[in-house]
Amino acid sequence: MRLKLLALVCMIPGTAAAADWLVDPSGGGDFITIGGALSAASTGDTVLVLPGTYVETLEFFGEDVVLEAAGSPADTFLVADVGGEPALRIDSGEGPGAVVRGFDISGGDTATGEIFVGGCVHVEASSPTLEDLVIHGCSAHVGAGIWLHESGSTLDGVELHDNTALVDGNDAFGYGGGLYVSDSSVVLLGVSAHDNAGQRGSGAMLVGSDSTIAGSSFSGNIGDRGVGLALRGGAHTVEADVTSNSALRHSGGLWISEDAVVDLNGGSVASNQAGGDEVGTGGGARISDSVVTAVGWSVTGNTTLAPEGQTATGGGVRVDGDAEFTLTNGSVATNAAGFGGGLFVADDAVATLVSSALSNNSSTSSGGAVYVSGGQFVASTTVFESNVAGGDGGAVRGQAATIDLTNNVFADNSSSNGHALHLFQGSTGTFVHNTVAGGSASSGGAIRVTGDSVGTVRNSIIAFPTDGSGISAADGADVTIAWNTVHVPSGNSYGGVLTDQTGTAGNLDTDPLFAAWTDDDVVNDDLTLGAGSPAMDAADPASAADPDGSPADQGAFGGPGAADWTPVDADGDGIPAGFGDCDDDDATIHPGADEQCDGVDNNCNGLIDEGCGDDDDAADDDDSADDDDSAGDDDDAADDDDAVAVDDDDDGPLTPDTTSCGCTSSVTGAGALGLLPLLLLVRRRR
Repeated sequence: MRLKLLALVCMIPGTAAAADWLVDPSGGGDFITIGGALSAASTGDTVLVLPGTYVETLEFFGEDVVLEAAGSPADTFLVADVGGEPALRIDSGEGPGAVVRGFDISGGDTATGEIFVGGCVHVEASSPTLEDLVIHGCSAHVGAGIWLHESGSTLDGVELHDNTALVDGNDAFGYGGGLYVSDSSVVLLGVSAHDNAGQRGSGAMLVGSDSTIAGSSFSGNIGDRGVGLALRGGAHTVEADVTSNSALRHSGGLWISEDAVVDLNGGSVASNQAGGDEVGTGGGARISDSVVTAVGWSVTGNTTLAPEGQTATGGGVRVDGDAEFTLTNGSVATNAAGFGGGLFVADDAVATLVSSALSNNSSTSSGGAVYVSGGQFVASTTVFESNVAGGDGGAVRGQAATIDLTNNVFADNSSSNGHALHLFQGSTGTFVHNTVAGGSASSGGAIRVTGDSVGTVRNSIIAFPTDGSGISAADGADVTIAWNTVHVPSGNSYGGVLTDQTGTAGNLDTDPLFAAWTDDDVVNDDLTLGAGSPAMDAADPASAADPDGSPADQGAFGGPGAADWTPVDADGDGIPAGFGDCDDDDATIHPGADEQCDGVDNNCNGLIDEGCGDDDDAADDDDSADDDDSAGDDDDAADDDDAVAVDDDDDGPLTPDTTSCGCTSSVTGAGALGLLPLLLLVRRRR
């Protein structure tokens, strides 16, 4: 039984009811120890601690007392003095009025005692306020820095670093190196968890809890899985940066699982890594059996690795189980993996992208930006630019998947087959009102449909690939092609078993006259339709009208979905840079000595080349031979990189079936290229 000492002998005469207690180790205050002051204080009192080092183990005795350092964590140190005990225990029903502020806390090691949780700070059935603290050098099996259980605590300005969550003698636990929260509802404001270690949730792990996390960061942590921040169950609103964490297996940065419901409001996962000695997946994040809605979220420079002969998945994000993931106004860039450099979607999961950008992602095998294996992928008003696959699907590859792509731009992606979209192994894909510009497929087209898949290409524009055909299909493929403009200057607009579709079902083969197509760079070029474009009003007459009420245009800026494009004005002139920004005086965007911009509707007039600077009629333009019909087309070969297992049971390494593909380990990263400025402004070009 704990006893609260009266300690009247230390009290100054006439101050028995005083609300303030001074702790001075030199003897000039009310107490020389913090514990002595806490034993005397009552709810509403303040214990003010002068700078110094205090080797003690503390508790609050059920009183809502403010414990505050007169200085800061840089000069006021609390060090646990009893092995197997935390430095600070708050577990007697204290509420938010119990405040701990301004200390450096260290030395707690409950992994060596009977209490194996809460190495430095142990909070149970209480809801204290923890502010301006630095907590480090602590150990426990669970919650090495802080353990919160059945708590409504607020952590504000708390730094947790170099804490270690250890496994026990049965090789269990090791959860929450910096912070572990269970069965609680907490607020984390300006929390920094860095350079901690553990098995799961090395930075922070929240289980069966609700949280609001804002202005926080989780970086440089190491562990087995869910290393930066792990959210298992509960409802969460998160604005945080999760960076430079490293996982042995999966979710190097962020792990969301067990039916969690999470809103990611801004923030980022960047430069995280998963795998190496084990097969990695979800380098930046893994989302399993949960519902995640992300707005303005950035996924950049994350990587998955695998041992030689195995293939890692989901460099940026892996979405699996029956998860639902929606990203709006986000960016996924410069991530790398074996399958799905930017995003890997598996099982029954559904991933939806709206008004986002996927750029410069890479895969050593297939799915440079996105790989969908058995799941569903939906994208609209999104830009896929400069993604690269060593195999198939430079931008998107589907394996036994359902894919719906509407009002998107695909520019300068590359792969062996299907640099914009590759449908494989019984996939079903809908490709409607999209624009594909440039790009390269050494064997197959911008769109490739294999013999056991179903594809619909309608109301779209596919133009100016640097290698390969426009649309290609294997024997037995079920492909519907109608009301498109497919233009390959070399004359190979259709490949594989497809006959020329020009002149049938409303299909055209002509220069679409983009407003500006100069250097295959979607940042500089304007892929809206220039004056006199044959693709204008040329979509299926049965299609819903353009936003202005006129017949639907072909391409990404036609049909009712065109109204959903979100403009971004990079140079502050009221016009989105790179797409019809005629008054920016940038000759690289609108070349031509006699270029004029009318300043009203931003149509480009008087260019020396056709329409708006389209120079693709040059004699040496894109006329290389396409081998899509040759015996060298490897899309149907027996050694096509077909199967990838997705049945990661979360307790063991992923073991993809690579016996028939000759796969190698993933690359270690992608080039540090800039993110794609977003997005476009839809304008009618008349």
